[in-house]
Amino acid sequence: MKKLIVLVILLVISASIFAQGIEFGAKAGLNLATVTKSGGDKMRTGIHAGMFAEYTFSDYVGLQGELLYSMMGSKWGVVDAMAGSNGTIINKTDYIVLPVLVKLYVLERLSLDLGPQLGYMVSAKSKYPGAGSVSYYHNVDNKLDISFGMGLTCKVTSKFDLTGRYNLGLSKIREGFDYKNNVILFGIGYRF
Repeated sequence: MKKLIVLVILLVISASIFAQGIEFGAKAGLNLATVTKSGGDKMRTGIHAGMFAEYTFSDYVGLQGELLYSMMGSKWGVVDAMAGSNGTIINKTDYIVLPVLVKLYVLERLSLDLGPQLGYMVSAKSKYPGAGSVSYYHNVDNKLDISFGMGLTCKVTSKFDLTGRYNLGLSKIREGFDYKNNVILFGIGYRF
């Protein structure tokens, strides 16, 4: 976690050196998350929220860093034949994430956004039908999440952005299993 904080501080300091072409803002939105090969057949709906900074190199290229709280995980239906009941297990894994995106402006107000995202798990719980929630945070093998983001951002006005992005998980959540986070997100940003 300390490395993530140092990285964010360095990003802010380096961005302030080029302050003439930098914009800061806040963003929030909807997450639709799954975990690959976990047996989850439904997406967990959550949110993301945080801050961003964008440095524009030219009319065609920019670099955006974000610091977000992001809800991930998955859910799947279960049938307990012995008890004669059905339900849904929800795995809730929440992260602090740091995407660093290259923004390629294909139109004046529309950019293609590509880049890596580092995340650190801050919470992990499973909610069982009729049994409540159980934390499994201390049993998670890999709390660091690495993914690759790709999406589009539209500058609706000089102050408001709309974003759609897909984050493809690259790192395993548990050793011995090919469980990786995948997230579709839709967000709105406000530039200060």
